[in-house]
Amino acid sequence: MTQTPPPRLHVIPAAGCPVAAVLARGPSSWFQVLRWDTASGAVEPGAWLHATVYPRRCDVSPDGTLLCAFILAGRPPPWDSYFAVSKLPWLTALAAWRVGSTYAAACQFHGDGTLALGFAPDTPPDHGSYPGRLGALTPHPPVDASIWTVADLAGELRRGWRPAGEERSAAATAQTPAPSAELVIERERPGGGAALELVHAGHDMRGMWTEGAEVHYVVREGDHRALLEDVAWAEWDAAGRMLVATRGGELEVRERGPAGWEPSWRHAVGVGEPAPAEAPAWAGSW
Repeated sequence: MTQTPPPRLHVIPAAGCPVAAVLARGPSSWFQVLRWDTASGAVEPGAWLHATVYPRRCDVSPDGTLLCAFILAGRPPPWDSYFAVSKLPWLTALAAWRVGSTYAAACQFHGDGTLALGFAPDTPPDHGSYPGRLGALTPHPPVDASIWTVADLAGELRRGWRPAGEERSAAATAQTPAPSAELVIERERPGGGAALELVHAGHDMRGMWTEGAEVHYVVREGDHRALLEDVAWAEWDAAGRMLVATRGGELEVRERGPAGWEPSWRHAVGVGEPAPAEAPAWAGSW
């Protein structure tokens, strides 16, 4: 009997509250959206979509209420490829902007809620309406890497991750299975004492990587580094806990214990039969 592989998880935290969007791919070309309250541990399932969502090009509003997603659906325009703003964890497009190809930068919610899509700020949506402000993308720190690698990590760079120096990059890369790194970025733990290092080791569209970006995570404490072998995504929360999505399809909160960073909370997303459901009324309008 063939075992169903776990879903591929990518998490997008809100900047201003303990809420995150979880984008789970699987089974096959299905995506599910979930809302994760990282303070209470509540995980709310939402929309299923039989299309391609590009998690590294999505963002969540600072208050955790809105999801802006980049989607390739292959339907007639404007629904061939587009950015859509919906109420998390649903995908009912209250506003949508057609892109028409997969060449799109990561969208961005600014701290004041302004939305940037890489278009001119006055570009109206092709579907629906958007009552909020539209603005320009924030330039991220200059990075010595290919445009594709920088595009993969644009969301992290805009959320406070910074390029690591050459010595730190080499030390972090040495902990991973990758022979070399295209880019290493790092994020200090709130309150200090540790940092996460993200090693971008290139692209492998056949592997279990989000948008084909092969990334590995290393936790650094002083001069000691440890590879987080099972981690597909990681970030610190405001309290200095490590938020994690594993390659086994689990969400975790990890805290420092005697044996290292140990899970204090865990939720298995799992792979079930897709169960598309009509969005609740509150998700269908502004």
